[in-house]
Amino acid sequence: AEFLKKVALVISKRVGGTSGPLWGTAFLRASGAVKDRPELDAADAVAMLRAAAEGIKARGKSDLGDKTLLDALIPMTDALEQRLAEGGPGADASELARLAAATARTAADATTSMQARRGRQSYTGERSIGSPDPGAVAVAVMAERVAAEWDARD
Repeated sequence: AEFLKKVALVISKRVGGTSGPLWGTAFLRASGAVKDRPELDAADAVAMLRAAAEGIKARGKSDLGDKTLLDALIPMTDALEQRLAEGGPGADASELARLAAATARTAADATTSMQARRGRQSYTGERSIGSPDPGAVAVAVMAERVAAEWDARD
């Protein structure tokens, strides 16, 4: 929790535009979801992701379907939560990481056909249709990197 809080402060101070406050809020909320926890498990990861998404929703006044990073983050979190419910807390971490990456990528790609309603792309109106949301793609790339690194560890 302390590490995530420090990351939030660094991001908030050093990343410009709207991204700094949004990502800073995400990490700060994730930190709050696991404070006082000496060890983390998969359910804690879901709680951190859910808290991060809720923080982004509140800070950015956005939601699922607005063509933002939430359009990858929320489906990814939902898929992890569902898999944990089906398989219990003993689900393989590598499998969960790959599921997160695949779900985030599919969801990010699905933003291509959407019209942006929030964020910088919303200024372009209908012209935002035809390209994926950069924030959603960023979530997919991060999830893919986590999955690749997790697989390399095993």
